[in-house]
Amino acid sequence: MPLHAIRTRSLSEQVFEQLATEIITGRWLPGTNLPAERALTGV
Repeated sequence: MPLHAIRTRSLSEQVFEQLATEIITGRWLPGTNLPAERALTGV
């Protein structure tokens, strides 16, 4: 069986995806302050 590379997403990609999802779903409306970077990354 051949091995395939496993692509991991960078932290910045994960944060971007989370932000995009929250904005698209309407959780954060225009003018809403975004959470602090630490809250978004779970650090």
